[in-house]
Amino acid sequence: AIIALIIIIILAVIIAYVTIRRRNVMTNLLDIITMFPYIVPGSILGISLLVAFNKKPLLLSGTAFIMILAFAIRRLPYTIRSSAAIIHQIGTNTEEAAISLGASNVKTFSKITLPLMLPGVISGAILSWITIITELSTSIILYTAKTKTMTIAIYT
Repeated sequence: AIIALIIIIILAVIIAYVTIRRRNVMTNLLDIITMFPYIVPGSILGISLLVAFNKKPLLLSGTAFIMILAFAIRRLPYTIRSSAAIIHQIGTNTEEAAISLGASNVKTFSKITLPLMLPGVISGAILSWITIITELSTSIILYTAKTKTMTIAIYT
């Protein structure tokens, strides 16, 4: 769950920033695609991952990596929405001021935008973590004896 959460946080911050600050057709499409896990049932996601990664060259079925991938895909929208909501509240004038004073885009993001985003990112990460550790529908399809999760152990 921790590895999936780290992946979720990194991807959510990047995706939320890009979809809010760089509005165009591609970012709108990215926003729509990243919200698909809301409407896809966990069992369908698990079956899809098994079908996709059950043959070489990407033979991942039965490994912990496929569980991490499934958890990250399934719970990414929670942190994206929370991060996007906080970015909406952050005005662009502080970023523009930093850039006009000579700071690079990366330095502006890391020193100004990211610290202001932290409350939203943390709240989304907590929500994602809670739902990851209680995830059953995807886990029941993907688990093996080596990758048994706490939720599977409780219910079986």
